[in-house]
Amino acid sequence: MNYKAVIFDLDGTLLDTLEDIADSCNIVLEESGFPVHPVSEYKKFVGRGIRHLIKRMLPVSSITDTIIEDVRLRVSTEYLKRLTNKTRPYPGIIKTLSELESKGIIMSVLSNKPQDMVRQTLKELLPQFRFKVVMGKNDRFPHKPDPGSTHYEVCRMNRSAEDTVFVGDSDIDMLTAKNAGLDSIGAGWGFRTIHNLRAAGAVHIVLKPEELLEFF
Repeated sequence: MNYKAVIFDLDGTLLDTLEDIADSCNIVLEESGFPVHPVSEYKKFVGRGIRHLIKRMLPVSSITDTIIEDVRLRVSTEYLKRLTNKTRPYPGIIKTLSELESKGIIMSVLSNKPQDMVRQTLKELLPQFRFKVVMGKNDRFPHKPDPGSTHYEVCRMNRSAEDTVFVGDSDIDMLTAKNAGLDSIGAGWGFRTIHNLRAAGAVHIVLKPEELLEFF
């Protein structure tokens, strides 16, 4: 299949954001007297938005709406301080995006990270690329895996679901693509396992970014 457009997830797909997320969360947990988690554990926590992340990282016995909201605000504050401290594009991403642009492929980004954080991160770390649409969590659409934001991006790119592919590293991304009627490519270098991507219905799976070029 020669796709004409691509929607990328952000965290775990274009950028390795895990350490900055883990550092921000662990600071708040430690200040609150809660156990902290190894960086690797956060691979299981991210992908469904910040409230889900907070629920996963807190002790079950401490979860209340008040605590979740308090911790959410504090984590957001800490994360903004270190948004790009350790975060970097995955090896091969910059080369792959450059090749896609040279082929005339239309590229967009869709994330469950808050909109302002998505835009700031891309501006700082991938400023050389022109993404047609950049969307994070906002008031206009429910977050992934709801297909509304994906449909919107496909429309803005002036493409069809048939010639657009969704590239992501999580079960949420694979389900988002399915809900929107798009093919999906699982990013095997990201936060989830290949087994997880297969189980979630990934149409294709690649192990490194450069392998994406075979589909365009």
